[in-house]
Amino acid sequence: MHFHAIGAKGVKVALDAISDAASDNSTADIRHRVTHAYFIDAADPMRFDDLGFS
Repeated sequence: MHFHAIGAKGVKVALDAISDAASDNSTADIRHRVTHAYFIDAADPMRFDDLGFS
């Protein structure tokens, strides 16, 4: 999935969708993207790490 997300709410929605997809599908070949992830919540960097973003 590829998201354009600006602001804490947009990034949260994108990460929630990616998390839901990961729980329902294999995570062996993850290529999800969140572009323009500006003004994120303080907890979101850890969520990016947990979901395998580099």
